[in-house]
Amino acid sequence: MLRARTIVVVKQMSVLQFQTTQGNHITLNARAESTVIMRDNALSYTFDYSGRLVGAFRDGKNYRRSFANQILEKASGARPGLSGRLRRTLTAAQVRALEVDAYDFAHAITSELRRLEPAAQNKAYDAAQSALAHINRYCYTSLERERELYEHIYHPVTILPPDQYLALYLQMTEGCAFNACTFCGFYRDRRFHIKPPEVFHEHIRRVRAFIGEGLRLRRAIFLGDANALVIHQKMLLPRFDIVNQEFDIVPRGLARDARRAWRNAHPLHFDGIYSFIDAFSSKQKRARDFAALAERGLRRVYVGLETGDAELLTFLGKPNTPNDVARLVNECKEGGVAVGIIVLVGAGGTKFEHAHIQHTTDLIHALPLDEHDLIYLSELTDFPNSTYSQHAAEAGIPPMNGSEIEKQMRVLRDAFQFRDRAHTPRVSWYDIREFVY
Repeated sequence: MLRARTIVVVKQMSVLQFQTTQGNHITLNARAESTVIMRDNALSYTFDYSGRLVGAFRDGKNYRRSFANQILEKASGARPGLSGRLRRTLTAAQVRALEVDAYDFAHAITSELRRLEPAAQNKAYDAAQSALAHINRYCYTSLERERELYEHIYHPVTILPPDQYLALYLQMTEGCAFNACTFCGFYRDRRFHIKPPEVFHEHIRRVRAFIGEGLRLRRAIFLGDANALVIHQKMLLPRFDIVNQEFDIVPRGLARDARRAWRNAHPLHFDGIYSFIDAFSSKQKRARDFAALAERGLRRVYVGLETGDAELLTFLGKPNTPNDVARLVNECKEGGVAVGIIVLVGAGGTKFEHAHIQHTTDLIHALPLDEHDLIYLSELTDFPNSTYSQHAAEAGIPPMNGSEIEKQMRVLRDAFQFRDRAHTPRVSWYDIREFVY
């Protein structure tokens, strides 16, 4: 009979560790939102609370699975640094093989648990059994069926900021109201469309039914698509109200103890609502508008600054000026909404590099950013359907290589110096090639 080596039970998490009949060391971490099963600290699979596979680590590589049943593989390359990182989308056959392995592994662990001695069968054991029961309801075939359902509920979810990869994505709009930036090809094949309130409400109900108890893994709500907040305020507020009718969102301004009590009283909740916004079609929005949205859960908006250089902005096809971004950020902050500023690293190549770095740094320093805000450094990527490469070639601007991109990123990072070091925004890397939903 097998003996559980270590059993740990803490609030909202149960960790069960034991050795299999083959001598492998297993750690099963059953959380309130997900389950991780690890073997010998070298192989692990992560499942959401419903039991669907969401990620894996094996053979030194990380895997992230999407609702569309695609899997992205990430690994370190021969060259160190971000530019040496390897990424690829698995083939359909490789997806099937990985998922079969994952669920076979879960079935094997289920059998091993039945052999544990009675003394091991306590709360952690029960939590593990419950988690495995959810996981064992799934298999490759059921994940494929979910893919088909997902494709009826969503048009492609093309991009999210990295801190929102685990958000619940709701398509309040589809496409992009502008859709002419040279470097972006995400929405070229779809018409911009604002869902009527009743259609949006039905979309939410279908999303909720589809994800089910997997909602526990989703920590925030993201309203898409590209610049969803372009909607006129009189149309936007009722849609925010619909979201609040369907989901519990942590209220603003709660003290620490009150916030904890509220969370405990609302087990399935979201920390806030997030969305993209642009600096040109949103010119009509003022601080009072953002304050009204903040009262309804809006916590942060993501702004594609791209660059602080006006000439480069024009080259990128952006119809706004750097001052438009400054105005938008000031209105957001005054209205109680944080911002995520996105800077394109490598935009304009070496021709624009000096002006790009200098003017971007100057603008960032002029913005009222604090610890609630983010600055993302995003490598310019030649994405399908974009026209940037064609324009750059016509202008005699070669693309930067990986080393040049990393150097510019370091220069920008070092250039961002904030006076109040206790309240500075977080600066992070943003690679659009690493997103799946």
